[in-house]
Amino acid sequence: MWTQMWQFLRRAWRNEAEEVAAPVDRTLQELQALKKMLRKQSAFLEEMRQEWNEYTVKEIRAHLDPLTGFADAFFYLDQSLREGECLSPQRGEVLEIVWGRLDELLASAEVKMVREASIPFDARLHEALEKISQGDGRLEVLRTVQPGYLYRDRVIKTARVIVGTAQDSQPFQQGVRE
Repeated sequence: MWTQMWQFLRRAWRNEAEEVAAPVDRTLQELQALKKMLRKQSAFLEEMRQEWNEYTVKEIRAHLDPLTGFADAFFYLDQSLREGECLSPQRGEVLEIVWGRLDELLASAEVKMVREASIPFDARLHEALEKISQGDGRLEVLRTVQPGYLYRDRVIKTARVIVGTAQDSQPFQQGVRE
């Protein structure tokens, strides 16, 4: 009799345990499915964000191309005049005045031209075309070959530069490369 009662209670406990385990298992399966769906959604949202960023950069560049094209042309004109021997101090002052006006025009369109030399190299703003120094010192921009642009602090075009250490900058400041 005790044996029968014990078997009855064991079956009852087993049935209760199975009844409790079944919803827990279903809940765990639903949680796993939900996690999987959230991972897919997260990947999809990241892909959409990247596509949107690419689209907006293309739209911004298309909108600003005439202005940046003009700024590029003036940059190259300035470079050619400074490399030659024909730049008098008065012409240098005129170039600086025009640079000031051009910077104001770019600022009114919320654009900043990246063209400075003798500043620390920033991989976000600069693309190194050539590294002059052999050492591992702190790199800085020695010369800007092609200017870059920021629109509302967002890089729309990286500046192409020649980089090196501070000791390597003298030939570039004189306009002569060894």
